Amino acid sequence: KAGQTYDYLQHRFLVIRNNTVGSIDSSFANGGANVLTISASDDEAFAVSIQTDGKIILKGESYLNGGFSYRVALARFTLKGIADKSFGTNGIVTTNIASGADVAKDVVVQTDGKIVVGGYTAAIASGETDALCMRYNSNGSIDSSFNKTGNVVVDIAGQNDVINNVIVQPDNKILLGGYANSSENVSAFLTVRLLQNGHMNNNYASGGIQTTTLFQQGDAAYGMSLLLNGKILLAGQTTSGASNYISLVRYKRNGTIDSSFKNNGVGFTGIGSSDDIAFKMLRSPWDKSLFVAGVANGYWVIAKYNSSNITLDSSFGLNGIVSVNYKINNDPDDEPVLGIDPQNKQIYLCGYTGGKVTIVRFNDHGVQDNSFGKKGASTYNLSLFYGGFGIEKDGK
Repeated sequence: KAGQTYDYLQHRFLVIRNNTVGSIDSSFANGGANVLTISASDDEAFAVSIQTDGKIILKGESYLNGGFSYRVALARFTLKGIADKSFGTNGIVTTNIASGADVAKDVVVQTDGKIVVGGYTAAIASGETDALCMRYNSNGSIDSSFNKTGNVVVDIAGQNDVINNVIVQPDNKILLGGYANSSENVSAFLTVRLLQNGHMNNNYASGGIQTTTLFQQGDAAYGMSLLLNGKILLAGQTTSGASNYISLVRYKRNGTIDSSFKNNGVGFTGIGSSDDIAFKMLRSPWDKSLFVAGVANGYWVIAKYNSSNITLDSSFGLNGIVSVNYKINNDPDDEPVLGIDPQNKQIYLCGYTGGKVTIVRFNDHGVQDNSFGKKGASTYNLSLFYGGFGIEKDGK
């Protein structure tokens, strides 16, 4: 898992590896963990990706010394948890795009080893963020063949735009998902599709961009999946009045709303009474179903959907939903990250639980796995965690 640790001076990149039973893997890095300092100020990792060769990539942000700006930050580690010196400078790559914050929210490694990053960039003067996609060569250098600059910046409507998810399609087109604000109080689901060279895919939606708002309030995508038929499914949050709902929106291959899905392309799942948000969506390798993780009224939740018709799978948990009481009630932004072990058919939730980090493991029927940690959960004394989680080939 990846995130950050705090020593009362600054935040630093943190990567930790656990054994399959939940204990710390002491053979990894320095006693199971590696703490990486990028700058003299804050460094924060938000996600982790494991390459096919076992190398580990952390992505996030690093504060620019002497300025007022965060940079996109990547770090790569070897299978043993040591900084990979063949990547960037001593395993570290930082990229400064604008005068404000540059942040990486998701990272995907292409089949050719190139690294695609999605996130946002902002100028200090306006304070508004624009959608950002960047591509690096496998050694961490900027891929100048990608939009001629190595990056694509998209301003949707002059307000805040954020990319939370990146998918490289089988045809090598790049699909981005997140949200776009049309005003301070109204946000919309956002997808953007780029060609392999970084140019906008003009045949997708409207000039490569699709925005969808449901109640003219708060719609934001935090999870995205490319379905087997090429259609696109977004998962996230929809706000109506004082209530939030876990929402699913499906698009056709060309980016138009798929009106054959649910209610004119949109489906809602109300688990709690007022505050449901989906943060992550992953496909099950063993039955192609979809797992959606989020929060609902003080609980971490997983919902399992059948892949054919995107209905809740009643064989999983209680009517397709599993909930565990690890959410911090006074922290509305507390979100679990989701992991899937394809070899052992196990599902993980991991997140910050107030001065600690907790990992919970379930079997493929949604039952908490008592062979992991203590009654299915392991807790570690870590001061902060911002959400990266991955499963290695051997189950660690």
